[in-house]
Amino acid sequence: MKSIFFWTIFLSVATGAFSSIFIAVSLSDFNTDYSADSILASRDSEYRHSGFFDLEKDILRYVGFPSSRIEGAGEYDGYWVQAGITSHHLPTALPFISEFYKTIQNSDGPRETFAIIGPDHLEKCRGDAAVTYLGYRTPFGELNVDKDAVRNLVNAGATLDDECFDGEHSIAVQTLFIKYLYPNAKIVPILFSSDASGELVDKIVNSLFLSRDKIAVIGSVDFSHYESYERAKEIDDASENMIRNMDWEGFALKHADSPASLGAVILFSNKTGAINPLIIGRANSYEFNSSKDNTTGYMNALFANYKKTKGILTLAFVGDIMLTRNVGKKIEESGDWRWPFLKIGDYLRSADLTFGNLETTISERGHNVGSIYSFRSNPKVIEGLLFAGFDFLSVANNHMGDWTRTAFEDTFNILKANGIGYVGGGFSEKEAHSAKAREISGIKFGFLGYTDLGAKYTEAKGDISGIAWSSKETIERDVKEAKNTSDFVVVSIHFGEEYKTSSNARQKILARAAVDAGASLVIGHHPHVIQEIEEYNGGYIAYSLGNFIFDQNFSEETMEGLILKVYVKNSKILNMESEKVNISGDFQAYFRD
Repeated sequence: MKSIFFWTIFLSVATGAFSSIFIAVSLSDFNTDYSADSILASRDSEYRHSGFFDLEKDILRYVGFPSSRIEGAGEYDGYWVQAGITSHHLPTALPFISEFYKTIQNSDGPRETFAIIGPDHLEKCRGDAAVTYLGYRTPFGELNVDKDAVRNLVNAGATLDDECFDGEHSIAVQTLFIKYLYPNAKIVPILFSSDASGELVDKIVNSLFLSRDKIAVIGSVDFSHYESYERAKEIDDASENMIRNMDWEGFALKHADSPASLGAVILFSNKTGAINPLIIGRANSYEFNSSKDNTTGYMNALFANYKKTKGILTLAFVGDIMLTRNVGKKIEESGDWRWPFLKIGDYLRSADLTFGNLETTISERGHNVGSIYSFRSNPKVIEGLLFAGFDFLSVANNHMGDWTRTAFEDTFNILKANGIGYVGGGFSEKEAHSAKAREISGIKFGFLGYTDLGAKYTEAKGDISGIAWSSKETIERDVKEAKNTSDFVVVSIHFGEEYKTSSNARQKILARAAVDAGASLVIGHHPHVIQEIEEYNGGYIAYSLGNFIFDQNFSEETMEGLILKVYVKNSKILNMESEKVNISGDFQAYFRD
């Protein structure tokens, strides 16, 4: 009797939201017991049989048409994907594997050669990393090996061992889909033993990297094995977290049937810049065969290089910028007003939009209100800010009133005259509390800024110039208003306790209120040290990015900060990268090697 089984794959985007796809699967054709012997077949000098010929029609049914974009599988359309992970558990996981290849088909990246990396299940290879020159006969034709790439691998330490690939389904399964979807592609089959060392994995990856312009890497790996459905979920939860964190060294055989294969995919991804994992599907054999005993876990993951992905915007955020006192003296000594940014400017300018907190007025006027920590910078420092590519700077902080209203009004005018938007301040209360807008590639960004600290006389009220002070109610009101005209709202808040490495209750109240009201991202500053980054209610909060340019050289913590790179597509955060930046003894921001 034919039976119909409906299964669910949960697709996750970088925001962590999930949606469901329901696929009707006929199990009538999936009753064949495909043992290793079923893949063993007579072969000539060039090819071995892939096996699974009985699944030809099912592959046609679930994958779709070859060599074309697939309508309805476009959530990751345009992503630059050069590596991925999927199952080899045929026939049970056929619909699940098909979803992986549909998504690959809708992504961009090199597709001339596929390196298929999987476990040596039968443990019969003569080396811990084995390769072969023999291609595969598939239901869709013969699939050739990229012999130049294999030759490079042998030179790197892999063992040429044609015989151990006979009966090994971790490679054979992927050949079916690759040959069907990419008829002219070649493959590089690689088997890792369970004893493969990290050093060997690294050598294999370095060899594959030589062919990076034409090669995509597929990790053919299954996850939890022989566990109850409940226990498998716990193990696969841990595996998913390790993939998201790119932590292949945490994997053991209890998590996956080939930790070395996972390691190779992740290391290759790092080298090629495709470092951002997207878990596009997760399932368990129970969802296909209704058996809760001796289950197998499956994971579909992509590693996307956002720098090459179509429609991805990059936003860069830095912490506190102070351009006077010892920093100002060094700038003048150098004779170059770009001095603090010379080692980091190219990196910041590469972003589509760059944002920081300006912890100083820019003016030659006003008078010191009395604090020993009063900051006013020479107007020529604008050259450095322009060189670094700043699009917006927050002026809502406790130093904007150091040299009276005259100085901070000069700051607003100088920034505006040079095309840099100021956030959290203005010549009226309305301007200070209105989002500053910028549209890039059809996405409307809105920026708001607030301070929780400083002299109250600096607060913008009515038609009096000043900066925006924070309260939960004010932030909620302003964010909701900004959402009426902006697709993506960023809130900058000057708050927290100096030199504390963790946020406090007040910071959490204000930042979370902004996200609850509709902000996608909250950027914090003032503590002068790095604090935690939190994912909250579909948004993200960086409580403190620490110092970016400052002269607080009394500790390591105050002489470093974070550059937060945020990748946005279709008005949603796909992923974030935080890179630690250091401040040198002569007050230049730089990346430590």
